[in-house]
Amino acid sequence: MEMGVEDSELDRIKTDLFEKSMQGKRKDDIDMYKTNKNAHQAKITVLGDTALHITILDGKEAEVVKLVDQIGEDLDSRMIENNMGNTPLHLAASIGNVGMCKCIADGNERLVGARNRKNETTLFLAAHQSKKEAFLCLLEICKGEPEPFELCQRDDGETILHCAITGEYFGIFVPELKNLKEMHGDKNSNYLKNALTCIDFFLNTRNTTKGPRW
Repeated sequence: MEMGVEDSELDRIKTDLFEKSMQGKRKDDIDMYKTNKNAHQAKITVLGDTALHITILDGKEAEVVKLVDQIGEDLDSRMIENNMGNTPLHLAASIGNVGMCKCIADGNERLVGARNRKNETTLFLAAHQSKKEAFLCLLEICKGEPEPFELCQRDDGETILHCAITGEYFGIFVPELKNLKEMHGDKNSNYLKNALTCIDFFLNTRNTTKGPRW
C-alpha cells in the first residue's frame, strides 16, 4: 500500500485517523476511508491496529459496516493484520458480534480461515472466547470447505472442544461438530484429533458440572 505514497502524506493519514479514532469521531474515519484508499490499511497504533480494528474493539457495529462498505471487495484490506496477526474478523469473532462477523466475512471462507500469530482461525477464537452465536455464524460460512475441521484447531493440537471443556462451556460445540462429522463422513482424515475423547468427557461430566450451559 505504501509504495507510491509520499511518507509525509501517509503520516498525515495515520495521524488524522488516530486522532479521529481516539476522539470517537467515526464519521470522519468513514469519510477518510471513502476518499482515500490508503486509509484502509493504515496502521495507526503501536499494536498495528487500523481504524477498522479500533472501531470493532469499541463495539460500534453500525460504523464497522460503513467502514467495510468503503473497503468493498478488497480482501487485502479486509484481511489486514495487526501485530498479533489478528484480522478485523478475528476481533469481531473474539467479541462475539455476529453482525460484524457477517459483514466482514461476507460469505468468504478465506477470511474465516485466516490464522493469527498463534495459528488461531476466527472460528477457533470464537470458540475460545465462548461466543457461540459468532461461532455458528462462521461455521455456516465454511461448512462447504473440504476440510472444515482444520479450521477448528491450532498447530499445537488444541481444538475447540478442548476450549469448551477447559472453560466449562459444556454443551456448546459438541452437537454442531457431530453434525459436521456426519456431513463429511467418518473417513475424513482431518476430523478433530481427540474429538471422541472430548465428547466422551463431555457426556460423562455434563450431569455433574456446575459450569455455565447454553
